Order: sequence, then C-alpha cells, then structure tokens
Amino acid sequence: MENENQEKEGKLEGNIPKVEAKVESADEGTISPEQSKKIERQSITLLVILMLVLASFVVAYFLLKPKPYFEYQDMKVYPIRYENSNLIFYSIPLTFSIGGQAFEKNVVLRNDPRMIENLSYNVSQNLFKMAGIGLTMEPTLSSQALIAAQEIGKLGKTINLPTFFGVTREVEGAQDIFDCENASTILRIVRLELGNETKIEEKGNCIVITGEDYDNLMKASDKLTVEWLKVLLGRGIENPIENEPQLNESEIIKELNISNSLNTTSNQS
Repeated sequence: MENENQEKEGKLEGNIPKVEAKVESADEGTISPEQSKKIERQSITLLVILMLVLASFVVAYFLLKPKPYFEYQDMKVYPIRYENSNLIFYSIPLTFSIGGQAFEKNVVLRNDPRMIENLSYNVSQNLFKMAGIGLTMEPTLSSQALIAAQEIGKLGKTINLPTFFGVTREVEGAQDIFDCENASTILRIVRLELGNETKIEEKGNCIVITGEDYDNLMKASDKLTVEWLKVLLGRGIENPIENEPQLNESEIIKELNISNSLNTTSNQS
C-alpha cells in the first residue's frame, strides 16, 4: 500500500510544471538613441496626419455647410421663416450712402424672386429715374392691393425718395387722388389694378401693375421691386438718386396737382 502511495505522489510531482524566473539586466530594457529618434519621427508623422485629417473635416464643414442666403441677380437673398409659421419672407440687404450719410437697410419681399422671374415685364430702366413716386389704385380694391403698393413704396422710403399713396378717383374719405395722367419725367406714378393677365408694363411716364387676383398682384409688385433694385445696383447703390432732379414737397404737390394732405414719407432713420 505504501508503495502505491509513493508511486502516485511521484506521478503528481512529475505533472507540476516548473517555472523558471528570468531576470533581465538593466541594459536589455534600455532604448537606443536610434530607436528613440525613430519613435519620435513616427510620433511627428502621426501628429501631422491627424492635423491634416482634422483640417480636411474643417474645410469640408465650411464648404458643405448650407449658406443662410442664395444669390439672385448679384443680390444676396435671405429667406426668413417666422417662428411657428410656414410664412417665409425674403430679405435683401443694401448698404449705401445719401448726402454723405451711410445707411444699411433691408428690402423685404413676400415672394421668392426666382419664382416670379418669368412674369410679364415691359418697363424701361429710364422710368426709374425719378425725384418722387406715387402709388395709386381703384378705391374699390381691397386692403390687399394697398399692401402690394406699400411693398413697392418701402423701397422708395429706403432710399429717401418722396413716396405717396392715393386713389384714382374721388370717393368719400379719399384725400389724395391721382392717376397715370399726373405722371411726369421726374415724378413717376405706379398704378395697381386687377385684370385678365398678370403683367407689369409702362404707359408713358406711368407703370401699370396688373394682377389676375390679389395674390398675383402681390407677385407682380415684388417683381417690380426686384427690377428696381437691379437698376439701382447697376447705377451704383452708393447714391442711387445723386444725379436726379430734387423736388421738395410743395413742388411735388404742384406737380401732381393734388391736395396738401399727401402721405409723404421720408425715411430718415
């Protein structure tokens, strides 16, 4: 029995693996100067690669990032969406000076200028040479027509051009009455009306805007505003009326042959 136990113990001892500890000398763990330079070069290369990758991402971000505006006819147009609304306006910034004073203004459209580009338009650039502008319409038209007229008038106010609003014939409560027959070479009249076709055309010294309905009347008004802007930019927006004859209010009243209750507007702000 003792012999059998001894044999088993001998077998167990033979199955236990022997572990030998190896102690490295200090010299074996030291990095040589050549290896150190190699590691340094690799680190610099990796850093350069990382910087190039980061720069590529930055460049791609700015190149692919959508611009807040689109360009149309050498103008930057900024779509503006009203909060919690699907209503979008289109703002065109202008920088100019009048009488040595610098101005920064925004002309706002209710329609995308690209969408109204093909509206029928037949007005010569000479009609935009003026010392004042009057906007008129049939008194039976709704307030929507007045809003369309006001959208055009805003540009006149922006460049400090005397701007007037009236109606084409006398009715109760009407104060300022004028029509295309009152237009002259220095005082332009813009008449708004409804008709069978949406178009903008000149008649003598008058510009007639016709819309098939009020929505198209607004589109045609924005179209005229865009074309006026293009003329101003082409002539030099720094002082768009510098070479035009200047009229004071009394001269304009005499020119129109209407009452002193004109709604003159001069944007001094």
